[in-house]
Order: sequence, then C-alpha cells, then structure tokens
Amino acid sequence: AMGCHLDSWDVGQGAQDDGAGCAIVLDAARMIAALEQKPKRTIRTILFSNEENGLAGAKGYAAERGENHIAAIEADIGGGEPSHFSFQLPKEHDGIEAWRAQIEGALSPLGLKSLEEGYAGADIGPLVKKGTVGFGLRMDTTGYWPIHHTHADTIDKIELTNLQKNTAAMATLIWTLANIDLD
Repeated sequence: AMGCHLDSWDVGQGAQDDGAGCAIVLDAARMIAALEQKPKRTIRTILFSNEENGLAGAKGYAAERGENHIAAIEADIGGGEPSHFSFQLPKEHDGIEAWRAQIEGALSPLGLKSLEEGYAGADIGPLVKKGTVGFGLRMDTTGYWPIHHTHADTIDKIELTNLQKNTAAMATLIWTLANIDLD
C-alpha cells in the first residue's frame, strides 16, 4: 500500500502538506498501471483523511482491512528533492535485511541513499502496529518546514522536477516491494 493524506491545515492551500504527497502517490500509481507487466502482489493506493486532526482515516483503514499488507509507504513531507526512504519495523518483525539488497539495488539508479531505520509516517502508523513494515519517502525539507501549516503553503512552492523525482522513487519502491522475494 502507498498513501498520503488529503486534508491540510486550516490555512494555506496545503500544497506541501500534503498535496505534493498525493500527487506523488497518484502519479506513481498511474505509472505502474500503465505497465504491461503486472506486479506479483496487489498495490493499493490510499488517500487518507483526517491526518491533521486525529488520524481517523488511517485508523479506520487499518481496522477495516483484513488483508496481509507486507509493506506500506507514505509520502507526507512536501515535494523537496528525494534523498532516501526511512523504514519502521513492527514489534514482532525480524528486520528487512533480506529485502535490503533488492530495494537498494532498485533505488540506486535514482541516486537515493540507502535505507535508514526511522519513523515512516503518521497515516501508516496503524498498519505498522498491526504488523506491516512501514516506509517513509524522505526528502530535502528546507522549503517545507518554514511554510508548514501556514498561509504560505501554496502551489507555487512545488518544483515539478522534484515532484517527478519523488514519483519515480515512490513507483520504484512500491514496484520492488510488490515483486520482492519474501523467502
């Protein structure tokens, strides 16, 4: 599963938080759907509601879904230049070392650094608590934090080239995870 959150703060347009994340996720889904080859596993795209005020969408999604999600990815820190993916392991998980070479091999042509253990994201947090490995798209946030939750969070702050790079990173990781050898 890959997702973002639809709601923004009550000021500004919410272009960085989290319009950019939704554009990244939707375009990554569009790219994968256009491929002739289909993935081994289902890829679900989720536009969560209510991240800013209580995570009702994320909690509801995790509670409603009985499927076994092997991984969930979130885009929720704007549209800066991508650098890497963080990963967050559920409590009873023995790690992603078996996946690391496949993931890093796929991401390396994009110039992304290796995976780093850390927070994956608020909206996928309930899935991580249920046993799903979480990944967070990490990027340069120099232009994000100064306008976060302000009137200045407008679409003119989004750079198309960075949005395209983030989309490529998201599509590459979700495709890799949907086809990864779990043995």
